[in-house]
Amino acid sequence: MGLIMQNRDKIKNFLNEYISECEINSDTKDFISSLLHLKGKIFNVESGFTWAEFNYHIASLFESTDKRDSSIVACSAAIELLVLATDILDDLADQDLNGELLTWVPAPQAVSLSSVLLMEGLHIVSQYKNPQLFLNVVEQLREAAQGQIRDLSFCISRKHVPTEKEYFAQISRKSVSLTRLVFHLNVPHEELAFWTKIADCIGFSGQISNDARDLFDDTKNDLVDKKATLPLIKAIEASQTKDDGWLLMMLTTKNLRESRDLLPIIRSYIKKTGAIKYCDILSEFYLNKALLLLKKKQETSTNKMHYIDLIKFLGDDDH
Repeated sequence: MGLIMQNRDKIKNFLNEYISECEINSDTKDFISSLLHLKGKIFNVESGFTWAEFNYHIASLFESTDKRDSSIVACSAAIELLVLATDILDDLADQDLNGELLTWVPAPQAVSLSSVLLMEGLHIVSQYKNPQLFLNVVEQLREAAQGQIRDLSFCISRKHVPTEKEYFAQISRKSVSLTRLVFHLNVPHEELAFWTKIADCIGFSGQISNDARDLFDDTKNDLVDKKATLPLIKAIEASQTKDDGWLLMMLTTKNLRESRDLLPIIRSYIKKTGAIKYCDILSEFYLNKALLLLKKKQETSTNKMHYIDLIKFLGDDDH
């Protein structure tokens, strides 16, 4: 735990110094600092998983932390800024105005702030990584941006309920590309195919879990906007079989933004279909698949301790 906190402190120190020296106004600096203290972010003491630390663990598998620690810390800080930028854009696109991010930052400023975070994150990467690795980051951000556009229309309708296969294709492009980004920033080209499998498994696990949680979160609009997330897709499938399509009828004939009293009824029904349990099991399956691949790779590695640190960070405390 002491080493983990040392890593976090190094990243936090870099970010504090970098933000203080940025040529941006004090209000923008304050906004960035506030957002980096929110749940799941690097300055929040209760955050178990942060993107910066995730990158640090991945980078440590391929770089000597003694010789290249400054590069690892800087790029980990950059990942934190880049993911924060995409989080803001995601909340803006979904109109999650009551969500944690946009409670701190008014929507008009959020657009500019996201742009600043994106540019500063890319600037840091360009200073510490070679051009090919920099292009890898840009390519995955392009994928995420294109996925975000498609996500706006990836919804449940009377004419079409997306399949589980379509769901995986969508999250692979939108959110899992961010997990891939971390690996593509650090992994040697000749090993990229293997590590991309691990990245995809980790990304699938996290997104499925997030979608199951967000369906019951009043600050998220997934349900009222009928977003085609996996728990909703599976619940509709069950409803079509058992209840003559009651759930699809409710979703396509009711305005849930105006009839929010229906949300508890629909959420209770979704739970009863077993869709949430299905998602929990599938999320665990993909995480375990990633862990198994990591443990297999660890067996032939001379860098075993960093593998152990990563495996523990991902949630396998028994390793």
